[in-house]
Amino acid sequence: MLLISATAFDEEIEQADIKEIILLSEGTLPLNYSKYQSIYKFKSAENIVREVLERFIEIESDKESLVVTKGDAKIIGIYSPVGRSGKTTFAIALAQILSESHKTLFISFEEFAVFQNELEISSPGNLADLMYYYKQNPETVSIKLQAIVQKINSLDYVSPIYYARDLRETTTEEWKELLNHISSVTSYEYIVLDIGDMIGDLLSMLDYCDQIFMPTVDDKLSEMKINKIETVILQSEKEKLLDKIIKTKAPKPDNNYMEERWIETIGLGNVGDYVRALLKQSV
Repeated sequence: MLLISATAFDEEIEQADIKEIILLSEGTLPLNYSKYQSIYKFKSAENIVREVLERFIEIESDKESLVVTKGDAKIIGIYSPVGRSGKTTFAIALAQILSESHKTLFISFEEFAVFQNELEISSPGNLADLMYYYKQNPETVSIKLQAIVQKINSLDYVSPIYYARDLRETTTEEWKELLNHISSVTSYEYIVLDIGDMIGDLLSMLDYCDQIFMPTVDDKLSEMKINKIETVILQSEKEKLLDKIIKTKAPKPDNNYMEERWIETIGLGNVGDYVRALLKQSV
């Protein structure tokens, strides 16, 4: 697929072996270009990406290769009430290590997720787009997911939501419905969730997970926060949720963490060693 300005489009490009051409127009197109799809170039970048993605999905939906095997993914949540506990680093390392031997999808529910910035990759769509498509037509989610999913080594991930408002305005039940659908119509064995405090009904989301890792650190304030959430869980009559929680104290990342594109190698350092040992005991 080629997206190109109508002013840059010429006969040489027209004769090239390109299956789908979309023209960025400033309004009306010459009559001889009428057979091509077009998008008004002064729309927001977000809307342009969405229209291109919709067209891509229309094309790909006819391909037999996109038929997926139904699965029953295990949902693993990473959550901590403790700040600077290394939660996201732990979550990414765990997801990458799982993906080495299992088909794994990573989704961040953090308000200000920044790992996408570290990769310096432009995204064809993010988690908000996936929810939008699900609400429009759930039957095409597996195709749309394949169109926007990206990779860190063998790990699939959906780019995080850019505007926190989109995360706050979506109910926890809606997120759970989307995750249920992804689990039932794709072949993912694990879906790893980096859960932040912006999830509306936090306890409901945690209870939805099959297993929860809760990173913490050794200090009095952290201990008080862990005790507080455990008390809230008990007061909410969700005692069984406590059985799903595994508290972790991962080491601070070694020097590999500071290297360029550290996010792709975090599973190879001391954090990775810690997570591998933990997974042997718990997953």
